[in-house]
Formats: sequence, structure tokens, C-alpha cells
Amino acid sequence: MFDETTELITKQNNLKEKLVDYVTKKNLYQMFPSPKNFRYRNNIMFSFGYNKDGKKEVGPFEGINSKVILPPEENLLVSDLGIIICKYMKEWVSKFSILPVTKYPEFNGFWRHIQIKQNDKNEFIIGFRLGDFYIYESVWKNEKYRLINFLLTRKELLSYRFKLINISYQLCFGKKEPLISEPFYEIYNGEDLIQKVFDKQFIINMGCFFQVNMTTTKILYGLVKNLIKKNDVLLDFCCGIGMYSILLSKYFKNIYAIDSNEINIKLGKRNQELNKITNINFVLGNIQDKVEDIFYRQIGKKTLIVNPPRRGLYNIVLECINNYMTQFKQIIYVSCNAESLKRDLDKLDLGKKKVRNIIPINQFPNTKHYEIIVNIY
Repeated sequence: MFDETTELITKQNNLKEKLVDYVTKKNLYQMFPSPKNFRYRNNIMFSFGYNKDGKKEVGPFEGINSKVILPPEENLLVSDLGIIICKYMKEWVSKFSILPVTKYPEFNGFWRHIQIKQNDKNEFIIGFRLGDFYIYESVWKNEKYRLINFLLTRKELLSYRFKLINISYQLCFGKKEPLISEPFYEIYNGEDLIQKVFDKQFIINMGCFFQVNMTTTKILYGLVKNLIKKNDVLLDFCCGIGMYSILLSKYFKNIYAIDSNEINIKLGKRNQELNKITNINFVLGNIQDKVEDIFYRQIGKKTLIVNPPRRGLYNIVLECINNYMTQFKQIIYVSCNAESLKRDLDKLDLGKKKVRNIIPINQFPNTKHYEIIVNIY
């Protein structure tokens, strides 16, 4: 049974152990709890398949090495909306679809995975991953329209409790799953899925990065906003769709937001326009390939925000940061992995700068993971 106090203590102790070389009595905060510990995920990917009784199901796998599909509510993190949409899709593939669900271990079949993203207004988008597409393409051409009509006429959508914004799909080839850089094919597009954070709005789509727990995400961004010091230039590494750059835009003269995901950069530019902000330069590419040119063209003290994936930063990026360390007035490192954070901090040549604040947030309740803000100046 879930015990929030025990989980917070366990994660706090884990953080102390991982960052023992950087923790002091003054700089470590108590972990911020999540306002919601169950049904909080705004982004899930589940699978089509069969349950232990051989009946069609849409939900999570029973385990890492199992291809048995459990009902969606067995996952404690998926939202109520996600559960209901999965049940609708179970009804569709069980009663109405001509197309087969995936059978394992052969990976034969059409319906493979479903991804659902939503905002806090219960507006949502659906992304399917489909297999054996060119075998069933002619059937899909007709069935997709019946599916759209089926979803739009469900109880929760007719009552406006939920609102479907977009449906897209990607292709699987054998066991190979598609990359986010591979095409998304739209079959229904009502409008943009938009999440409001404070006084700003952000467009989200199926291929972009966005935090999965909105209840703690607002805490995270609020804390960073309070820590930031006004400066000439902000470098936003691994910028995603421009969350930090846009939320902090008024504190800087110029901002350079860098990401290697083309979808993120395109959305970042749209989000900048949506929020009527003009001082952000979104840059597509690898950080190490872009940083030197930015430093060459920009004078003045700089602030750095890095928010890498779980693997942390590549050595070549850390070398770039070290090369220009004296030009940084402040560094804020946001991490979801204490181990890679520790490794990266060990490799940074901070000089006279110190770790001033270590702030953990229970961004992922009911898991071993959590978010950490490290403030350096």
C-alpha cells in the first residue's frame, strides 16, 4: 500500500546519498510532495493485445517479460481520461474493427500501441502505432473514418467532459518501433492541444517533450522562476518546446534555446509567437555544435539552464560549459536522475561557483524517480 511519508523519506535519503559531495545543511530542501499521487500522468502509451483469458485488451503489459495485456486501470498512474479512452478502443477492436490486434511473439497484426496526451482541461490527442500497415492499408482507409465517428460519439465526448483534438499514427515494421523523428500521419485534426502554465500557453503534440505530472510541473517551474536572477543572456540547453525560455523571457535581453528535436524547436517557435514574445532564438542542433557561435556573437554575463533526459549531458557538452564557465553568472541544472546529475556535477569545473540550492520534487509518485533542481552561482 502506498505511504506518501515513507516514499518522500526514501527518496530524500536516496538524494542525500547520491549527492553527498554537494549536500550541506543549508542547501538541501525537503522534497516537495506531489498534490496528486495517483492517476496523475498526462501522457501514457499502452498496447493492444490479449489478456490472460485470450480476450482482446488495451492497457499495460503484465510485466517486463510478459506480453499479456492488463486492463488500463491496473496502472495506478494513468489518468481517468486515459482509462476511459483505452476502454473505448477495447470496445472498438473487439466489436467493430476488421483489423487484427498484434499477436506476440510474432508481432503480427495491425493495432500495436496507443499513446494519449492530455491537458488539465481534459482535452486530448491520440497517437496510434500500427503494424503490417501496407497489408491492411486499403481496409484502414475506410475504417479510420468509422473510428473517428465512433470516438466523437462516445458519452464523455458528447457531454463535453472530454474533447478530442487530434488523432495521428506512426508505422511499426516488424519489431521495430518508430522514432519521434519519423512521420506522424494525421487522420483527425480539430485544433491545437494547449496547456496553460501561469500566464503563458504552450502547444503540445504527439512528438514533443512535456512533463507528465502537471500538478508538480507548476511547482517546478515556479521554483525555477523564483531562483532566477536577471541577466543579459539566457542559454536554454535541451529546451524542449521552450517552457523555461518563455516563462523566464522577461528576465533576459536575449535567449538562445537549443534542442536537437526538430519537433520541439518548431513548437517552441509557435509557442513564442502564441505568447507574443520576441527575444528568443530557437536553435535546432546539437549543443556542442551551436554554443561556440552563440558565445562569439553575444557579449555580457550569461545564465545557463540545462534540463537533459535521464542519461544526462554528453561529455562534449560538459566540456563546452567548462570552456565558458567564467561567463556564466548562474547555472540551473534540472534533472530526473540523481546518478547522471552527480556524474555531470563531478565533471563541471565550477571554480568559485558553488551549489547553493538542491531542491527535490516528487514529480513521479509511486515510482522510484523524482525531479531535482540544482542552483549554482
